[in-house]
Amino acid sequence: MTKKKIIYWDRVISLATCLILIATVALQKNGRLAGKTTEEIQQSFFSTDEKNKNTASDTLQRQSDGTIIVHTQPLAPKVIGFGGPTPLNIYIKNGVIDHIEAEPNAETPDFFNNAKQGIIPHYEGKTIEEALAQDVDAVTGATYSSMAIIENTKRGLTFAQSNIKEQPVIGTNKATTPTGNIWQIIIGCSVVLLGAVMPLISKNKLYRIIQLIINVAVLGVWCGTFISYSLLVNFVSNGVNIAAMLVAVLMLIVALAYPLFGQSRHYCMWICPLGSAQELLWRFSPLKRKTSKTLQAVLSLIRWIIWTVLMILMVSGIWMEWMDYELFSIFLFQQASWVVIALSALFALLSLFTQRPYCKYLCPTGCLLQAAENKKMSALM
Repeated sequence: MTKKKIIYWDRVISLATCLILIATVALQKNGRLAGKTTEEIQQSFFSTDEKNKNTASDTLQRQSDGTIIVHTQPLAPKVIGFGGPTPLNIYIKNGVIDHIEAEPNAETPDFFNNAKQGIIPHYEGKTIEEALAQDVDAVTGATYSSMAIIENTKRGLTFAQSNIKEQPVIGTNKATTPTGNIWQIIIGCSVVLLGAVMPLISKNKLYRIIQLIINVAVLGVWCGTFISYSLLVNFVSNGVNIAAMLVAVLMLIVALAYPLFGQSRHYCMWICPLGSAQELLWRFSPLKRKTSKTLQAVLSLIRWIIWTVLMILMVSGIWMEWMDYELFSIFLFQQASWVVIALSALFALLSLFTQRPYCKYLCPTGCLLQAAENKKMSALM
């Protein structure tokens, strides 16, 4: 009798290979690993006193007309949005916030601009005390960017308040999570855990439909959370704010860890909101058609060819912007580009005829997760 494997070590090697690939892309795209550039890693050997001295001198600037400018970059080096740090310059005149401007960052412009327009006006024109007393909610569809802007603003204003009063800065390195996202995090995590555990216990068909529906409604429409190349690259580049991104972290654990114990494609089949939406369309469609095995094989081959080309382009540093056109961002409808909207409509139509067409015949993220499960990937090492 053959003994069943507990851990599939060949998949461990394949997963490590894929992570190295993503790390290479992260360096090409953002020039950082775990939130640090090569220069910053070298500078990490400086003494604490020297770093604190530099922070104090780089943070505050006084203009001739009395305006105080607070630069949040030294105060919030580990506060990241979706693409990386989002430093701000806060202009304070006569104790009132005159305006706030963003420094260059790696956020997706459409998402970041939407977050700025929805958040910064809440602070401008108010005193420091009034601004700090506010509970500003994140902008729907740009949660990570919103939270980074809010946290940068809080740290900058706390620093200004303490500096003006000549008191020590207290608690400026403590990250916070806007209260408006607490329920999203709790319920989103519950849905991910449900999809991670229940399929191992129950094979009930009605339960599967219920899980697919809540995946779309909660994880997709409400939370706007999913695994994509952008998420993976940014996690590797910037590190992870677990408190703010707990739902995505749980998704990633399921996607990467389950195959190591023999549960292949568990995330794709049971949790991914885009895959769930396609399957629901197919299940309730009267237009189902069978796809011949020959056509399936051809389309699958094309999918892997496209994925290989995209990987070569990314590692070469060419056209990384394709990550912005993965169809997952359709759940962030207000920020989705017309290309994503058009492609999503096309694959929604195709889902009426065949099961999960985007998953089976295009999805680059799905290819990566499958590659991480395939022992043949270890041959690249």
